[in-house]
Amino acid sequence: MNRPSQDGFFFCPCCGLPTLETDWFDTCMVCLWEDDGQSVADADQVNLGPNAPCSLTAARANYVERGHMYAADDRKAPPRSPLRDQLLALAAAHPFDTGAYRIWLSDWQSVGR
Repeated sequence: MNRPSQDGFFFCPCCGLPTLETDWFDTCMVCLWEDDGQSVADADQVNLGPNAPCSLTAARANYVERGHMYAADDRKAPPRSPLRDQLLALAAAHPFDTGAYRIWLSDWQSVGR
């Protein structure tokens, strides 16, 4: 079970940051993993669902390499953008500051993704 952080957000199983408002089927704004209940015990398994065709293990490696869960050749991979680069820098500098994520998200949504 995913336990909430001190401010009530849940930790993303892919990037490890406290970005999820619920512990089930919420999408991480940093790595774009949708928390479908997959855990460390079955991290190498590719489940049918929102994160297919990526296992949690592969998504974690992709996040470290690219800043999101998708493989380089996946058509769902987000394009590089100044806003996305800002988010990744914010996540690196303040990994547990969920207030900063929410401010960034509000700005991001106001200009469009």
